[in-house]
Amino acid sequence: MDRGRRLFVIGRLIDRARSRETADPEKVMSTATAPRKKPYVGMREYIAYQLEKVRTQLKAVELVFVLIGAAAVLGGYVFLFVVLDQWVFDAGVPPLLRLLASSLVLLGVGAWIVVGAVIPCVRRVNALYAAKQIEHADPKLKGTLLSLVDLERTGRPVSPSIMQALERRAAAELAHTDVEEAVDRTLLIRAAYALLAVVVLWCGYTVLSPKRIGPSVWRALMPTARIAPATRTELYRIEPGDTEVIAGTRLPVAVDLRGEVPDQVLLLFTTRDGRFVDEPVVLKEEEPGLKRFVAILQGPEGRGLEQDITYRIEAGDARSRPFQVTVLSPPKVRVTEVAYRYPEYMGLPPRSRNAPAIDAWEGTEVTIHGEATTALKSALLVLSDAETSEGGEKLPMRIEGGTRVHVTFRLAFRPDGTAPKFYRIECVSTRGFRNPQPAFYPLNIRRDEPPDVRLLDPSGDIAVPANAIVPLAFAARDPDFRLRSVRLFVKHEGVTLRYNPFLYQGKDRRIEGQFDLSIARLGLAPGDRAEFYLQAEDNRQPTPNRTETPHLTLTITEMVPADQKHRQLAERRARQAERLEQLREQLEREWGEELPTAEEPVAAEASAAEPRAEALDQRDNAVEPERPKPSDEPATTGDAEPVLPNDAGTVSDAPEGPESTAEPVRQPAAAPETTPGEPSAQRKPRFANDGSDDQRVLEELLRQQLGRPSEPTGGASTGGQSATGTRGAASQGTHAAASSAESDRQDGSNSNAAGAASDHPARGRNDRGSADSQPGSASPAHPS
Repeated sequence: MDRGRRLFVIGRLIDRARSRETADPEKVMSTATAPRKKPYVGMREYIAYQLEKVRTQLKAVELVFVLIGAAAVLGGYVFLFVVLDQWVFDAGVPPLLRLLASSLVLLGVGAWIVVGAVIPCVRRVNALYAAKQIEHADPKLKGTLLSLVDLERTGRPVSPSIMQALERRAAAELAHTDVEEAVDRTLLIRAAYALLAVVVLWCGYTVLSPKRIGPSVWRALMPTARIAPATRTELYRIEPGDTEVIAGTRLPVAVDLRGEVPDQVLLLFTTRDGRFVDEPVVLKEEEPGLKRFVAILQGPEGRGLEQDITYRIEAGDARSRPFQVTVLSPPKVRVTEVAYRYPEYMGLPPRSRNAPAIDAWEGTEVTIHGEATTALKSALLVLSDAETSEGGEKLPMRIEGGTRVHVTFRLAFRPDGTAPKFYRIECVSTRGFRNPQPAFYPLNIRRDEPPDVRLLDPSGDIAVPANAIVPLAFAARDPDFRLRSVRLFVKHEGVTLRYNPFLYQGKDRRIEGQFDLSIARLGLAPGDRAEFYLQAEDNRQPTPNRTETPHLTLTITEMVPADQKHRQLAERRARQAERLEQLREQLEREWGEELPTAEEPVAAEASAAEPRAEALDQRDNAVEPERPKPSDEPATTGDAEPVLPNDAGTVSDAPEGPESTAEPVRQPAAAPETTPGEPSAQRKPRFANDGSDDQRVLEELLRQQLGRPSEPTGGASTGGQSATGTRGAASQGTHAAASSAESDRQDGSNSNAAGAASDHPARGRNDRGSADSQPGSASPAHPS
């Protein structure tokens, strides 16, 4: 029934075609404007349509077949590779076999896809091939369709009736033929089944295998990539892998694991020189549960890496590839010069040294010059207390020319009195590398030591009359540079008296001297107790170092007669002279050098007798100044005038004239001038140097003061010279004699004119603020 309908339709189509060819043109034009019914397709068009449909189906089937087949082949190969990689070869498929197999499969599949899929997509399927496929599916055509297609392609001249007959017959057969069934899909179905089988295998293996398939898949698809084979334990991340480090670096290594965590994770390293081969280092878990294991490559004896090494990780069945660690030379700075510029008060010239060790006094300006082994981005000078210190004071260094570094700083102690002992130079190269173990250099900051001052005599508490003269013997030195001054301070009831004379001012390093302290100048009354001490200053800038002697107690007793006072003074001097010899030897042993030796007091008295007597005569005609009042503030030394020249040995505190104040004045220097410790060239003294002529010297000075004629000196033993003609001796004895004369005069002004055997104080208690009696109010009591 269907076949009859098809024949009927075809007959109608042929009849309509013939009627259209023989129709009247006028009738056709008259009916052109009339509504037209939907036309039937012609036989040739119908045949072309069916052929095109088959050609499209053939291209699609071929393309799908190639893709599915390629996927099946590739999936099968990868599955086989995974099995071999994970279960056949212990260390995975060997690299060469892996490269060859993967390359062949990938190239073959790629070529098949290009030839079977890519090229057909840009070309059309041949019409004869499509007609042949239809003929093969419907044998009833018996070559009609092939003949028709061939005649149309060749264009050979054929009778229209024959062509129409062929078209009619072909169209009639195609009308009842399903052309979609003409395309053979057998290979496509087989390829699909193969791909399905591969997928099933993959799914089952993925579920059942204890190892991850990802690494093996990537190893198959990327044969040149460095990918470790899959294992139960997976080395997920290894840090730092291949790297470059500076010599002396302690290299930390970290491993992140996945999957099964073994009992032990090992790092095996091999040094370049072969001293260590596969040396194991156990990695420890950083934190429980994180599956992160760490270790540090310390190098020999913990000094850090010194040569190139290779290392790998082993964890369970996992093995990493070898990693390379390249050890580079660290950036270093070599100290080429250290320049010193000392403070001005030290009097030392600048100097430079090539040695990196620094040794200088505090306050010295130090400049360090260095040369780096490579171009630097930054450099720091670090001062530390120990060689192991990581911190410390940091000073930036100047960089010139990329490799030359400089820094200038001043040596100083910290506020707590400590000082750094070492310094190092930390530098960063332009590549960002640091020196993990910079060289430490010694740094010694010398302290400007305070002066050493000794009160040689008296050495303990003393009790003296209110009109006594106390000879003080002292020595001082500065252990490194120069002295500036030595000063006497007296305190009464915690208040420093205004009378605090300088015993020395100058620039010597070591001195020894004597000073006659007139108790009357202190303004203290019998029964008073005071403390006295010496203070020495050095020439340190901006603030000098100060040292004080132990504080001694001075107790004031009642006045004594002048002759008794003189005897006591002479006795003190004799005892002091004996004791000073022993003390000098002790100080020489302790201080290491021979001290300057002061000249004998009596010789000094003789040398200055005449100028001292003239000064006393001038003072007798003047008004005596007020006694000094105690001050609530200690006197400072900044504005004081020098008292002694550098070569003076002994000073006296007795007033010299109407211009005298509480401060001692400079005494005339002996002529000719000499350096400390050296005896001056002088004439034969008029008085003996052994102290036997002390009484006669005092009598002579008193006579000159009172205008009496001078008495003979008594023969050859004294040289036959008067006190006024004596020159050239040291000033020590002169000051002592003048002090005695002044005390006698003060005693006489406060005693009876008759010259009683014992002095009786005429004035009341001196509160250190009242004025003394006017000179010349009474004759001094003195035994003739």
